[in-house]
Amino acid sequence: KLSKVMQGCGQIFSSSAGVMANYEMSSVTERFGFFLSHNWSVPRWKKTIAICFHFNFDAAIVFALAMMVVAAVLNFAGFLPLVEEEGEPAFGIACRLVCVPSFLLAFFFGRETQHCFRQSGPAVFLDKTCIFQEDGELKQRGIEKLGAFLLYSKQMLVLYTDVYLTKLWTCYEVASFLALHPMEKMKVIRMKVPLLYLAGLVVFFVATILGAVIQYISGKDLALFIFLAFSYPWIFCLR
Repeated sequence: KLSKVMQGCGQIFSSSAGVMANYEMSSVTERFGFFLSHNWSVPRWKKTIAICFHFNFDAAIVFALAMMVVAAVLNFAGFLPLVEEEGEPAFGIACRLVCVPSFLLAFFFGRETQHCFRQSGPAVFLDKTCIFQEDGELKQRGIEKLGAFLLYSKQMLVLYTDVYLTKLWTCYEVASFLALHPMEKMKVIRMKVPLLYLAGLVVFFVATILGAVIQYISGKDLALFIFLAFSYPWIFCLR
C-alpha cells in the first residue's frame, strides 16, 4: 500500500537491496492502483518529492486552506494578536504564517498520517516489496511475471529523469504497459517540476514573512520586491 511505501519519507527508496521485511510489506491484491516505474540510481529525496507531488498535492492544498480559515476565524474572534499601524486598520499575519508550513506538513506526511488512521491508500507495485529479493529462484520467477503485474495495474506512474530512457529495464516497463493499456493510463512526472514548485513556494513564504516584518517596521509593503529578489537565484540553481 502507498502509506507503507511512504513511511519515513520514502525510506524504502534509500537503496535497491531488499530484505524480508520489505517483502512482508506487500499483501495479496487483485489489482494494483499504480505501478511505480523509476530508476534506483535516482536519489531517494527526489523520488519522495515526486510521489508526494502526485498523491498528496490536492490534500495539502485543502489542508492549507482549512488552516488559513481557522487562523482567520481566530483573528476575527480576537484570539490572535493583530498588527496595528497609525492611521491604518489592524491586520493579522496568522494566515501568512500557517499557509506554507501547513501545506508542507500535509505534502510530506499526509500518507503517513493516513497510515496512523488505518487508511492505507491505493495498492502500488514496487519491485523491492512485491518481488522477493533474498531467494534467487523466487526473484527470477517474480521478474518473469512482470508482464502480469503490468497487466493488472490500473495506471503507471513514471518518475522521469534524464537517465530513465537510457535504462533497458524501465524502457521495457513502459513499452509493456503501453502494449497493455491506453496511453492515458500512464502518468509521467518530471523530477524538476515538483522541485521548482517547492522552491518557489519556499521563496514566496520567505518573501511574505520578510515583507510583513518590513511593512510593520517601515510601513512600506516590499513583499513583491523581496520575492523577485529571492526567486532568480533559486530558479538559476535548479536549472
